[in-house]
Amino acid sequence: TAVDTADLTLGIQAAPDPARYNQPLTYTLTITNAGPLSASGLTLTDTLPGAAVFGSAAASQGSCVQAGGALTCTLGSLSSGAAATVSVVVTPTGSSALTSTAGVSASTFDPNLSDNHRQSVLSLAPYLDAFDNGIPPGWTVIDGGDGRGSTATWTARNPCQRAITSPASAPWLMVDSDCAGIGDTQDEQLISPVFDGTACTSIQVGFSNQFRAHGLEIGDVDVSVDGGLTWVNALRLQGFSEGYPTPATRTLDISALAAGKSFQVRFYYRNAHFDWWWAIDDFNLTCSKTAPQLPALTVSQHDSADPLTLGNALTYQVTVTNTGAYSATDVVLSDTLPLSATFGAATASQGSCTLTSDSASLRCPLGSLPPGGSAQVSV
Repeated sequence: TAVDTADLTLGIQAAPDPARYNQPLTYTLTITNAGPLSASGLTLTDTLPGAAVFGSAAASQGSCVQAGGALTCTLGSLSSGAAATVSVVVTPTGSSALTSTAGVSASTFDPNLSDNHRQSVLSLAPYLDAFDNGIPPGWTVIDGGDGRGSTATWTARNPCQRAITSPASAPWLMVDSDCAGIGDTQDEQLISPVFDGTACTSIQVGFSNQFRAHGLEIGDVDVSVDGGLTWVNALRLQGFSEGYPTPATRTLDISALAAGKSFQVRFYYRNAHFDWWWAIDDFNLTCSKTAPQLPALTVSQHDSADPLTLGNALTYQVTVTNTGAYSATDVVLSDTLPLSATFGAATASQGSCTLTSDSASLRCPLGSLPPGGSAQVSV
């Protein structure tokens, strides 16, 4: 005898992706019921991203409550073929990838639980600065040249009014060796604050720049993971112009240097003496995290005897199978027992089963299932 079911599916979409530091991010959770029955007692749970401030949650039906970093939405019933959505707004405040782990459940039996849970890992540009307000708080300038002030080190003043075009836009940060004059030398460091890359499996540094070369001056982009004690070079500009006359956009993959660590970025203009200039703009970081692979559990049922005979024993078997490529741990099967029937016994091929306090359903902790493994419960 076929068991009528409601097959729920959960999906996540986010915008913008990658997310931006200190800018609102909206992600939408969509629950779809493939039927054939309506799903009742619909509940959505979502573990909110840790490095973000919760803003709001709006459900297309029902309501949501946020507490302690978790969102719980009571959504009522969902008819066959229908969908419900929950839109969540958060603001990233950290520098690591954003992870949202959500799940949907219903009191109606669902034969396929593998698509009821989703983990979305969003890339994050945890820091985006166009230097519109000059040198940002937390950034450090070390004037190691002749020390003659802002005309000879990193500044947003554009002291000689260079006409730098798109994609850069004024103001930008620059060292202008030519403007400083023939008597000055430049050994100028622009050092970022410390960024938290501990949750990142890949990190990219992006910026626009114009390096107008004249002699042997050097433009280095360096990375430090020890608070600036040591630096490793990620890019060197020397002996050629880059981004002149039209600024160039650079993206550097610093994953091998900084992924999984706290780090800083340094722009180091040195060995310059009455040369040209180096200007940078639109500094940004992108942190990505590989989504952990989840097991895929499916549930199937069959019974005997079929058709049923009033007053005789019915045995049905529920099989849980891990069709995914990764092991499933702490597997628990819940089974709402048939109405108008007297419970006899339940035997599990692994683990055990107990009746709930109202004797209306079984709860069977089955332990772990390897890829391709299965467990059976006979009722």
